[in-house]
Amino acid sequence: MSRNGSGTYILPTGNPVATGTTITSTWANTTLADVGNELSNSLPRDGQAPMTATLKVIDGTSSTPGIAFNSESSSGLFRPSTGNVALTVSGVEALRANNGGRLLLGTTTDDGSTRLQVNGAASVSGGLALGGTTTINNNVAVQWKDGGGNGRRILLTSGSNNYFGDVDNAMTGGYTYIRANNVIELDINGSSILSMQAAQINVAKPMFINAGQAEGLRLENDSAYIALFNSANSIRSGYLQGVAGSGVILQADVGGLTLNSSAGGLSLQTGNTTRVSIDTSGNVTLANGTLTIPNNQNLNFKDTSGAAHGVISVNSSNNIQLGDFNGAFAGGFTSYYAQNSHQWLVNGSVIWTLASGLLVSNAGLKVQAVAGQEQLRMQHDAAYLSFFNSAAGTRTGYIQGTAGSNLQLVAEAGNNAIISSTAGSILLETGNGTHIVTIDSSGNTTFPGTVTAASGITANVTGNVSGSSGSCTGNAATATNATNATNATNATTAASCSGNAATATKLQTARTIGGVSFDGTANITPTTVASGTTDGTYELGYKDIPQNSQTAAYTLVVGDRGKHIAITTGGVTVPASVFSPGAAVTIVNNSGTSQTITQGASTTLHQGGTTNTGNRTLLAWGVATVLCIASNVFVINGNIS
Repeated sequence: MSRNGSGTYILPTGNPVATGTTITSTWANTTLADVGNELSNSLPRDGQAPMTATLKVIDGTSSTPGIAFNSESSSGLFRPSTGNVALTVSGVEALRANNGGRLLLGTTTDDGSTRLQVNGAASVSGGLALGGTTTINNNVAVQWKDGGGNGRRILLTSGSNNYFGDVDNAMTGGYTYIRANNVIELDINGSSILSMQAAQINVAKPMFINAGQAEGLRLENDSAYIALFNSANSIRSGYLQGVAGSGVILQADVGGLTLNSSAGGLSLQTGNTTRVSIDTSGNVTLANGTLTIPNNQNLNFKDTSGAAHGVISVNSSNNIQLGDFNGAFAGGFTSYYAQNSHQWLVNGSVIWTLASGLLVSNAGLKVQAVAGQEQLRMQHDAAYLSFFNSAAGTRTGYIQGTAGSNLQLVAEAGNNAIISSTAGSILLETGNGTHIVTIDSSGNTTFPGTVTAASGITANVTGNVSGSSGSCTGNAATATNATNATNATNATTAASCSGNAATATKLQTARTIGGVSFDGTANITPTTVASGTTDGTYELGYKDIPQNSQTAAYTLVVGDRGKHIAITTGGVTVPASVFSPGAAVTIVNNSGTSQTITQGASTTLHQGGTTNTGNRTLLAWGVATVLCIASNVFVINGNIS
């Protein structure tokens, strides 16, 4: 027999033997051979033979490892968890390796990424090649030592005081320093004061100071400044200095001062607000505030040669002049010069003098004043506002007001005088503000007073003249549609006046009614009713019920009176404010599915023979009639529920 799966040896069949059993070769040879085979499969203690399969040991712990030493049973290897093998020494785990290929020294916490993780000081006597980022934890120093054991180090102390320097000359108070030839070249103390022993700093490339929103560079002394030198001749060209109580001074020692933005615009700010901005095209904008020219000072405009061509000046009397550099005026004049002559002049009486005409292009001339105040005035009695055809150079008309006369709108050269309103109505008023003529956007003209045609003048009316009263005087020779001219008193030649003229007794042209001629002089009796149509399809007398076919939800309209709505789906809505009492509409369900007849908003729909109101259901292939009995009140009857 062999060992079972748990490693337990089991004797061959026939064992154990009973007392008094005869020893035979069959039993003895079989049993002894089996025992010998199992002894041969055991691992010899003297190491004469190796294992022929995997050596399996218990997991163990840090204090009782699975593989231990006879002289020190608390030291050896153990398995702390799945995928981890650890080395323990005297019951304390010293090293751990995991199936992620990471090695942990002095720690059991895996950061999940670093191949070598060391908790505590580490000393490397030979070369150390590092690839990637090396992290030095708090209170851990990286030390470099010479052959005599003298060390230099980078240290992060427990107080977060960083320093880079001699291990034998560590300073207190939170210093960070750099030493060269045993001399501190750079020293930053606990008060964030930077001390540099060198006479100068040579920067081969641009130096960047990045402090986010915090202070990046400070000159602590009030008299300290940043000097700018010409490297070619070592001459100072200027400096930048902050003086107590004076602000910041940017001074040019030699030549002019240039502020330049190589790509974008340039802004000047006060109080964190942009006051002056200059864009890349040289346009200057005063964003906020006022441009002030001190008293007796000028704002001069010069050409590239330096010659003065214009000035804005303020004299001692605070009078402003815009004009020639040498042509200042007194007495409060504002003037504009061109070629040493006034083009326009505004004096202290607010009189504006133009030496020549005023030409306004494109956008036109806009005159804006306070509501209710005068905006534009023609001062001379004979002055007028002319309108010219710019292409032909001819005057098309003018507006003029003369002393003791009326305001005239005159169209010249065969042109029409047009008064137009693009959106609203045109109103003509008298001096007291009363509308005497109103023309609305549809062309309807209203005369609230009497319309009088002067003697010898013919008033031709070609449209509809309506009104319940009023007086029509004059020769209305061609009034064709005077529907309510009840007081036409002088229509002496009204040959074509039709309608309700009070004294008209005969139609000029007889009309035919029902096949009988009618000229208005006597009543007639039609003998027959002519066959005719009301909508192009159905005969007079409503022998048929006209159909309005619908295939989707439908809302009744006034044109549905006397018709039937044949609808296949969607139902019908009875609306408000459409029908008058007596209007009737028949609804036919032109499908095998019930449809809804909806009571519209602000309406009442009564079911005939019941007290029910509201929506009704029109049954399949059902017919129902809706009758208006009062304003927005209806009765429905038929195949409904």
